[in-house]
Amino acid sequence: MCGASFFTAFLFSKRNVTSDIQEIFSRYDHGIGMPAKIKDKAIKPFFTTKPHGKGTGLGLSISHKIIKNHGGKIVIDSIEGKFTKVALILPVGLKTM
Repeated sequence: MCGASFFTAFLFSKRNVTSDIQEIFSRYDHGIGMPAKIKDKAIKPFFTTKPHGKGTGLGLSISHKIIKNHGGKIVIDSIEGKFTKVALILPVGLKTM
């Protein structure tokens, strides 16, 4: 999401069809967007678009694992040259087994 010129963030609750409450945190930018081939790899461990020595490529991968372990997910929506939106969706409360 480099080259971003505008960021907004919001947090809200919603009920989905199973009546589970979810918290959603979104980050949206009007930057350069991501090509589809990068978007598909963004949460893979050690994937980075930064020059050698400037990034490990673990940030989204670690975040994805933590969020998934808590029953949530990361959703990335991007159009190259237009925008990127990353949403973190987490369940609220404990589920009974």
